[in-house]
Order: sequence, then structure tokens, then C-alpha cells
Amino acid sequence: MSAHVAIAGGGIIGLAAALELRGRGFQVTVVDRGPFGAEASSAAGGMLAPQLEAHGPGATLELGMRSRGLWLAFARQIEQATGADVDYRAHGVLRVAFDEAQAHHLDSEHAWQTASGLRAEFLDGKQARAREPLLPDGVLAALHLPDDHSVDPFRLMPALVRTVEAAGVTLRAAEVKSLALRNGRAAGLELSSGRLDADLVVNALGAWATTVDGFGLAPDTVRPIRGQMIELKTDVEPRFTLACAQGYLLGRKGGRVIAGSTKEDVGFDKGTSDAGTGGIQRGVAQMVPSLSSAPMSARWAGLRPMSKDELPLIGPAAVDGVFWATGHYRNGILLAPVTARLVGLWAAGQALPGWAGACNPARFARHGA
Repeated sequence: MSAHVAIAGGGIIGLAAALELRGRGFQVTVVDRGPFGAEASSAAGGMLAPQLEAHGPGATLELGMRSRGLWLAFARQIEQATGADVDYRAHGVLRVAFDEAQAHHLDSEHAWQTASGLRAEFLDGKQARAREPLLPDGVLAALHLPDDHSVDPFRLMPALVRTVEAAGVTLRAAEVKSLALRNGRAAGLELSSGRLDADLVVNALGAWATTVDGFGLAPDTVRPIRGQMIELKTDVEPRFTLACAQGYLLGRKGGRVIAGSTKEDVGFDKGTSDAGTGGIQRGVAQMVPSLSSAPMSARWAGLRPMSKDELPLIGPAAVDGVFWATGHYRNGILLAPVTARLVGLWAAGQALPGWAGACNPARFARHGA
């Protein structure tokens, strides 16, 4: 009989890992208090944009680029399994500047990205408006990142849940209380509904990952950062994902535009505020003035799991038989496929590649953090 893996956490990281493990022949149970596919995963903007997110060459960019390369196949796997449309969009990102300092910054971004072999194009204001007519005259410059894509988490997450169920993954609704141990090794999970025995355990609990007993890291190693989002109902649809210093916006099927996001250290409060959503609306109006009067049809917030150094925790724990898969912060959607691949390598007893070393959770354990 194949080994049984228990995954704590039913967001995109846990579910993607479950799909990978089933493909490798493992028995898999995903535990979440429910609903599956909710929390930060469903609240996300869905940008697959490592070039937009990175501040320079390094571990964040490396991990994001590798995962972006896996995303189209991942999306197609879900669509073929369910018949769903996850609205994968390969139209690229336009990051725009409204003053000289921002334009200089985009020029610097362009320089290091092209020097790194990445596709990036610096545009003046006239060129930017020709590419995206919705932009106002006040745009001085833009950076076009054609390989940064997007997906719709509202469509993706229900389809991913159905995909893992069809693959034979067991979904168990319960609260994870602690790691279960036997002779100092992981033996499963203690749940609100009893014990779940397992040979291996993956902690993919997102913002709650270090609040559960027994996993070996201090509770503040990963903490929640609230991100508020809004949806506008409109016939206006940008050609690209648009981003500026004030936020970002992207089109969705069905006459919707999604915009975000705030960055708030407020604990586990998932509420929204007029101040937060108002700031997002001002960013939208600056980038696309024709959306300034568009009605806000929804607003929500998600709790993104941020580690102390803003790099994810992806790797074996100090406790034998446990793997960390959390701390993805703003890039949980983007990094799901590569995280799943690393979980699969570990479960199969294979060494993780060197490029994943910066995400080793031991960087915190070594310092007692």
C-alpha cells in the first residue's frame, strides 16, 4: 500500500500539492476547517507576475519564474479535468508611471530585467497610451512585461477542488489542533474530530501555519497581512493587467474589473474598511479615469501569510516526516505549481534542487526564530 500524506490546509498550496502527490501514487487527505479553496486563495487577484513582483535578481524571482513556467500546464490540467474555464490570460502587464521619479524607477527595472534575459519593454507615455487607450494623458512611461500573466481565482479554486476530488484525494472538514508524533516523528494530525494517521505531513495552513502546536517554529514566524480587494461592474475592460505605485487592476470575464490591494498588519481581522477600499478606488481612477464612476459591486479581504523575511517556507521541517509549504505572502497563486513540485520530490525521497535552498525553513529554526 502506498504511503499516506496528510496535508493541513485546503487552499491553493495544499490542493496543488495534493494533486501532485496523487499523480505520484500517494494516498492523500487534505484537512481544512472549510470551505476548501477559500481564505487567501479565493481572495487573491490571481496575478502570475514574478517580474512585476521582483525587485531584482534573487530567490523571489527565481522561484516565481520557475512556477510561472508550470502554470499553463497546471491550468489546462484543471480545465480538462472539470470542463471549467479558469480565465487564464496571457496578455501581460503594463506598469505605469505618473511622475519623473516613477519613470526613472521603471527605467531601472527595465535595465536589470533585460540584463537578466527577461522580456521587458520600456515605453514612453505616448507609446503606453497607444498600447492601452484607457490610460490617461498623465502617464509618463510604462514597463511592458509580456510574460506576466493572470488567472481568475474565483473560477480556479472551485475547479481545483473538483479536480483533486476526481483524482482520488480525500477532503476532510476539521480543524487541525496539533501535529501527532510517534517516537519523535510525524504520525499524522490531531484534529477537532479525532486523529488522522499518516506517514507524512505537509503544513500548508497559510497564515495559520505557525499557530498550530508541534511543528517546531515560533508562532510569529508567519503572520497574516490583510489585503483588501474590490470588484467593479463595468463594460470597460483593459487590454492588460495595469499596475502603478497605488495598486493594480485587471479585467475578468462577465464585465468585471478586480482591483487591489492594501497591505495591513491587523492580525486575523478579515474585515474591509472604507479607507482601504477608497484608496484602491483612487488608484483605479488614476490609472483608468473612465472607471472612476464604475459602481463597486463587491469588496472583500484575504489574509496573506508573510514570513519574517518575506520568502516562503518550502522544505522539510526539523521534525522528521514534516514538510513546510507556507509563507507565500503575495504570491500564493503564482507559486502553487512549483511548491507542489517540491512537495512531491520530498515525499518521493528525492533531494530538493539547489535553487529552492533560500526557502528552507531551517533558516528560522537555526536562529531560534
